[in-house]
Amino acid sequence: MHAAHRNAAVGALVGAVALGGSLAYGVSARAEEPISEPSSLVEDYSYPGAAQIEADKQIKLIKGDGKIMLAECGSADDLIQVMSYNSESEPKYCFEVLGPSGILALEIPNVFFIWAGDEEVTATVTVDGVEKDPVVVGANDGEPVGNNDPDNHAVLLELRV
Repeated sequence: MHAAHRNAAVGALVGAVALGGSLAYGVSARAEEPISEPSSLVEDYSYPGAAQIEADKQIKLIKGDGKIMLAECGSADDLIQVMSYNSESEPKYCFEVLGPSGILALEIPNVFFIWAGDEEVTATVTVDGVEKDPVVVGANDGEPVGNNDPDNHAVLLELRV
């Protein structure tokens, strides 16, 4: 009986030595590899594909919480619509709301009208570089923004639902 315990103890010791040796080998092998920086787990909320959208549509989509997204106009009835003299070929930009609340920092020049979808929208705009009071657009309603000078319309900086 003592021999059985002794054999088990010796077997466990041999296994521990073998495991320890392989761990030591793994540590020394890894020590020679260059250390790379870990990727960041912090979300910066940058808008995906913003550079391509800016090149294609001449608008800047900066960052948000992912609940207000650029959409094809006409793809749904409840889209936020932003009217702009920014481009003759695309005078309207549309945004889909994907949750009960959302925020999007953006920059659309020459905005003159905002239409809300099914939710009330608050827009932050500047005119002549001066930030104006927030424009609150009721659900399924529209509001003019900026002033009456066609050469000096508002710049839309933020949409919030």
